Amino acid sequence: DNVDFLERNKTHSIYISNALYRPVERGRGTAEDVVAMSSIVLDVDMFDEDGAHAAQNLPRTDDEAISIIAHAPEPTIIVRTGHGFQFWWVFDEPVILDSTEKKNRAASAIRNFQYPIRDHARSLGFQVDQTDDVGRIWRLPGYRNMKIVNKPVPVECVDMGGSRHKVKSFGLDIVGLPTDPAPAATPEVKTTAKPR
Repeated sequence: DNVDFLERNKTHSIYISNALYRPVERGRGTAEDVVAMSSIVLDVDMFDEDGAHAAQNLPRTDDEAISIIAHAPEPTIIVRTGHGFQFWWVFDEPVILDSTEKKNRAASAIRNFQYPIRDHARSLGFQVDQTDDVGRIWRLPGYRNMKIVNKPVPVECVDMGGSRHKVKSFGLDIVGLPTDPAPAATPEVKTTAKPR
């Protein structure tokens, strides 16, 4: 089962997604297979002497990396990937993405959220890649980052004490949250009691 698989692969790169996929026959699925999204994630690469990243204009310290999100809401979870950080803003409820239009609008909302953060990074002299596809995968804490094969580094959750965020604050309330359900029908109650 999944637990046994994860235990057997502690020394491997293991990935998770902030999206829920419909069952697929092969592979991990694509954006077309995404049916819901739980959060927005920002990936901040850091400069590495070993060449984990091609870009050179990257933060070199944890403080520099974290300063990139100085004007953003507090993230719910912060993961140190070994060669950077992933910042997770987890929603208070899932966003349902049951059509291509909703997925496109979700990607647009992610871009709109990330743009001022990336713009702030540029003002600091740093590059942050755009990660607005709804089907992206992320490194799982507790495992290894094997990007440099002969130099594995741990992936660690360094903070998970942040609050969950209202979907509306990300402009995502229009892209597929389940609408208020129709009022449930009042069940018919049969009784043999006579009216008074």
